Amino acid sequence: MTRASQTLHITTADIKNGIYIGPVDVAAYEGHIEIAENLGEIFFSTLRATGHIYATAGSGIRAGEDIRAGEDLHTGDGITGRHIVAGEHIIAKYIIAWGYIVAGGSLHVDDGICADESIVAGRSINAGRSIDAGLRISAGLAITCGLVLSAKIIHAGYLQWGTPSKIICQRLSGGTRIASGILIETEWQGEVSQ
Repeated sequence: MTRASQTLHITTADIKNGIYIGPVDVAAYEGHIEIAENLGEIFFSTLRATGHIYATAGSGIRAGEDIRAGEDLHTGDGITGRHIVAGEHIIAKYIIAWGYIVAGGSLHVDDGICADESIVAGRSINAGRSIDAGLRISAGLAITCGLVLSAKIIHAGYLQWGTPSKIICQRLSGGTRIASGILIETEWQGEVSQ
């Protein structure tokens, strides 16, 4: 837990044409950042807070560089940036990074997760659709996605007593190597073409 006692509230007054123009420097904010609902996707050059970063329903975060939260990173919409890092959990509708994604706790996304480099979580990774990493996907516990799982190497940690964690997906992309974990491929639940 951070010792951050102050919270920056970002509202419509701080946004112009989808870009953050507020008076407070958010490139290295000492405290929490909370973004009001229904502001759409907001662009920041860099967004860093020692505490949590919350964007409520209808608000998303896009950064030209890094997005880093010392605690949780939650958005009601998506997160897009170079490197996306949270000391605890990341929860969003979708996540896209042209670098890496790291969560100290769990990573939970309604749609998909995509990173040009690696996706790493201290606990579990869960996506409603696909998970795609250019290099590796690694979780301390389980990895679950509704569609395709793709990376050069995938590592799921171990449960108590040395039992490997599960990697659950509809399909593992060709060329992907499982370094640890038990792969469970589910059946397609979509429409059958005639």
